Amino acid sequence: MSENPAGPFAIKRTVKVIVRHSAKCKNRKQGSEWRKCRCPKSLLIYEGDRGINRRKSAGTRSWEQAEKAAQEFLDSFDKEKQELKRLRSKKERKQVRIEDAVALYCADMVARLGDSGTVAMARSLLAQSETYANFPQASAVFSLTRFLNTKLNND
Repeated sequence: MSENPAGPFAIKRTVKVIVRHSAKCKNRKQGSEWRKCRCPKSLLIYEGDRGINRRKSAGTRSWEQAEKAAQEFLDSFDKEKQELKRLRSKKERKQVRIEDAVALYCADMVARLGDSGTVAMARSLLAQSETYANFPQASAVFSLTRFLNTKLNND
């Protein structure tokens, strides 16, 4: 993998995934590019501005995960990809978990209507959101639209 940014003074960086075989590995003779081995993977990084190679642990024994780490390393020098990552992060921070949205909505209803029967009925309906929040993706952020669509389709 290599990065070739535009411009006359672009710094050439390349990253290559290699395997660091253990002393007991039966695939040791296959070389440092043998993908199927479960030995630790490393990144061989060439930085053109300094003219040196260095090795960095990929923190995994999976070749695919090591390739992702290599791409992330190269992306860390790409201004456009960094800006995109920042914007995605900003968008994710604006999302609200269903439980929080329900609590805010109920608090707003109490403030506007008082603690009436209407609010009690809304609480009863929205209390079922706990059931939907226990999907396998419970740690993910759900949108209120997805919850309401699921609720309407099941009733």
